[in-house]
Amino acid sequence: MEANTVRNEDEVEEEYVLLDLDSAYSQFDIPPNSPYVLSGLNTEHPVLTIGDKLNLIGEYHETVGTCLIFKEEVASPVVHEETGPSEANLFAGKCIVDPNQPQSKQVKPVTSLHRIIKFRLAPNVDSDDASKQTPIENLFIMAAERYRPVSIEDLPSHLVLEILSSGKLSAIDLLHLELTSRTFGGSHELYPHKFRSLVDFAAYQLCVSHSVYGKMEWNAQRGLFDRCGGKWKRVLRFLQSVEQSSDMVETSAGNQMQITTGRYHTLLISNSSLYSCGSSLCGVLGHGPETKQCVTFTRINFPSPAQVVQVSASHNHAAFVMQSGEVFTCGDNSSFCCGHKDTNRPIFRPRLVEALKGLPCKQVATGLNFTVFLTRQGHVYTCGANTHGQLGHGDTIDSPAPKMIELPEGIGYIVQIAAGPSYVLAVADNGVVHSFGSGSHFCLGHGEQHDEFQPRAIQTFKRKGIHVVRVSAGDEHAVALDSSGYVYTWGKGYCGALGHGDEIDKTTPELLNKLKSHLAVQVCARKRKTFVLGDNGSVYGCGWMGFGSLGFPDRGVSDKILNPRILDSLRAHHVSQISTGLYHTVVVTNRGKLFGFGDNERAQLGHETLRGCLEPTEIFIQEMADDVDIVPECV
Repeated sequence: MEANTVRNEDEVEEEYVLLDLDSAYSQFDIPPNSPYVLSGLNTEHPVLTIGDKLNLIGEYHETVGTCLIFKEEVASPVVHEETGPSEANLFAGKCIVDPNQPQSKQVKPVTSLHRIIKFRLAPNVDSDDASKQTPIENLFIMAAERYRPVSIEDLPSHLVLEILSSGKLSAIDLLHLELTSRTFGGSHELYPHKFRSLVDFAAYQLCVSHSVYGKMEWNAQRGLFDRCGGKWKRVLRFLQSVEQSSDMVETSAGNQMQITTGRYHTLLISNSSLYSCGSSLCGVLGHGPETKQCVTFTRINFPSPAQVVQVSASHNHAAFVMQSGEVFTCGDNSSFCCGHKDTNRPIFRPRLVEALKGLPCKQVATGLNFTVFLTRQGHVYTCGANTHGQLGHGDTIDSPAPKMIELPEGIGYIVQIAAGPSYVLAVADNGVVHSFGSGSHFCLGHGEQHDEFQPRAIQTFKRKGIHVVRVSAGDEHAVALDSSGYVYTWGKGYCGALGHGDEIDKTTPELLNKLKSHLAVQVCARKRKTFVLGDNGSVYGCGWMGFGSLGFPDRGVSDKILNPRILDSLRAHHVSQISTGLYHTVVVTNRGKLFGFGDNERAQLGHETLRGCLEPTEIFIQEMADDVDIVPECV
């Protein structure tokens, strides 16, 4: 079958296209001389519609620039023009055809380009719509219909690269593909020779397009690349792990989870639903005034169906971010920390923060009696008590409703926030950390214990060109993670919480040398203890061992761990996220399993019978079906 199209009005030459239907013939019969419509010739995958129902999807398999196609036609008769003055010549200036000349034929080239398009069946695709679809969508239609299985080896390399670079695959997924198929591990001449494989090149593209990596200076990018052994897949794993450890964990089962621990309670996001357990002091669990304690994880009901994407509940109130960007709060509101004007009694069920309507948020952080809100535009709002200037407005006046902090020029876009009892840490997209609020215990990192009423850059990081990606604000100390996976601690060193092998306070951030050989992806600080999560899923802890909240059962003669030590009891699991409360700790693995350890006196670990766990113990959640009325296990 052939098709031809005229390139434009100025060109006489036509382009002939050979339509190869060999693959299609093996699946069905095509009647001879069937009418057809060919569309999308300017796309990578043209669509051929034969008759009214049969749709085929094509792919260019050959382009031959030296091929000529000729056609034979009757030649025009030879004409003679009469010229010259002559009295006998009455037809001067006229063209005369000799009637006696024989009819002749001639052969002319009609094109110098020969393209071959091979077609396959694409069922249930409208030809007009199909020509507008992207190549990947067309291929997915074929696979989804399961009319004819498609091997990955059959796909063009550029489409495979586009799929790999779509951002839907993790670094581990890419590694598995590279090890199991020559299509992903081989060379396809689609990328520079410095990349080992198609997967390696895809990992590189995902790294350079990542929001964190793209904002890093060249020397920071180079430092991370070297730390990862020159492997782009490991760089990608680091970036994705950092993102997940402070956001939502994508489990191997396809579930999304996030864990948050408070003083005597724990909150869990699982499949966009929110669960809580432990003590419901001041209504922090969100189950209503009749609930004092939940001994197992129990679903929190919202006024309307909503998907929860982030939660914070460090003390006596909780804040929840929805997929829509709306924020709900509940718990103690005596200091306006929930963002509502009603301070007469606690808010026992999640209530929408009306003052933030039209300001979609991405993160919240709860302090002792104030709350910090980070919008999707990178602006920071605060409300609640302001005794130490922790609201960042340049004064000590309480704010009953969220109010935007006027950031100094040059700070830029804030990407992460963390709240201690009375101070705040904020990370900008350029890696600079700003702090404000109470200067007690040197938690602000400025080398002094003065309160800061407005955001102030921590000069230690700025001077050394250290690009910080995440921070954690503990009760008496703070921890930071930089773009090369190094960890820094500062503040009160009691019980070895800073991990430097002693109990000496650090007035400014200092590198945690004991973990220099490890690539960290998350840092977590709380009262007198610190946890660090490695990119290989290992957990390291240091500080006070009280109630078993560090996860080390062998207390020995001391209840202090002065240097970071790996939790052997979790070696068999790849931990993706960790959160520690006052006296208990909970982790989430990459398989979606929950393990808790420490105090369980108020059921904050979700175990009904145990009073405490000296080492990690698995936590099970009873999912609540939407259409079944299950009585929560609360008292």
